Parts: sequence; C-alpha cells; structure tokens
Amino acid sequence: MKLLRFIFFVIFVFCFWYSVNIEKFQYVEKAAVFQEKIEPMSEFTVDSSKEIPDREITLREAILISIEIAKQYDPNPELLNINSVADKKGTGKDGKKPNWNSMVSLPHANYRMSVTIVNGKLKEYKFLDPSDDKPIKNIDISIDSDTFIQKAIQKYNLKPIKAKNSAKENYHFKIQRNDEQMPIFSIEGYTKSGEYMEIYFNPLNGSYLGKGIKQFENGEK
Repeated sequence: MKLLRFIFFVIFVFCFWYSVNIEKFQYVEKAAVFQEKIEPMSEFTVDSSKEIPDREITLREAILISIEIAKQYDPNPELLNINSVADKKGTGKDGKKPNWNSMVSLPHANYRMSVTIVNGKLKEYKFLDPSDDKPIKNIDISIDSDTFIQKAIQKYNLKPIKAKNSAKENYHFKIQRNDEQMPIFSIEGYTKSGEYMEIYFNPLNGSYLGKGIKQFENGEK
C-alpha cells in the first residue's frame, strides 16, 4: 500500500511539473521547427504581380500583409514598426499608399523579418537578428490611416509634401514606439507656410498627442 501511494505521489508530482513547464517545451519545439526553415540574412523575392493588381492600401492593410507572410515562419509574429515609402504618384490624401516597409518580430523563431510592400503587394522579405524592441500588439491599433488623415487635414490643416521639381503631393504614415515605449501613429506633411510637420496620434483611441515642426535650411526642400 505504501509503495502504491508513493507511485501515485510521484505521478502526481510529475504531472504537476509537466503542466507548469509544458509551455516551455512547446516553445523550444516550435523554435526548433521554425529555425530549420530560416537561414540568417536570407532574402526572398515574391512575384505577386499577376495575382493582384497594383493598388494603394491603408496602414492596417499593410500590417496584415506583413503578419500573414511572417506566420509562415512563426506562429505568433508581432509588429515592431511600419512606415509608408515615397512613390512617384502622389498619394496619401485618402490614407492609402502603394509602398510600405515594416519590421516584424518572430519570437519563436528568434528572428526579425523586414517586409517590403510595393504597389500594395508583398515584394520581398528578409530575416534579421532579433532585437529587444518591444512589439506593438494588434489591440494597440484600432484606428487606421484613412481616418487619421482626415483628422490631420480638417482639424490641424496638414498640407501634403511637395517633392522638389515635381507637382506630386504626398502624405506619409508611420507607427512605432516612442522613447517612453508608447505606440505612436504619425503623419508627415507640411504646414501652411511650407514647413515640414509631423502630427502624432494615439493609434488605440485616436487622441491627439502633439506635433513637431522642422525649419528647413536654405535649399533643403
């Protein structure tokens, strides 16, 4: 009887220990599986031109494209930052841009993924060493660029950026954490007098957080 009790006790202790550590085992197992699929600094080009027409997309749509490709290598990828990229068309007045760059954390695979979106489609992605940057959760972003741009134009009179020797006008969008580790949505444009200005919003509740104005040096524009 004592031996039987001892056996039951050992089984109970083992089951308790295993239940406490099962997530660690799963983490190690997943990390090993995904790391087998990745080589450091490897870069992949994607040809999706025939499947999807050229288009302009919002910031959240660009995040979705980035996360979807990252899920092929990690079950729980998380956004680190994202920003729109210059184009020759003159875009952004409706909160949409064709070109985006994002950085995504792959915690299980222990990598970062740099994602390039061109004409609203995945163009290429590259694996980089991990970083200590705090990811931006999906729940941190409830308002999209098409809403923020209207507020920036109507309430804060933000003007589009005019490229030198070009009639094209652009706005640019970005999400990243600031020095206080708070997620910040920023829109780049010009003031009425032609000074470079960024307007900052809280991407969760849409509240205005401030602005930054840069004085141009002679010939800098």
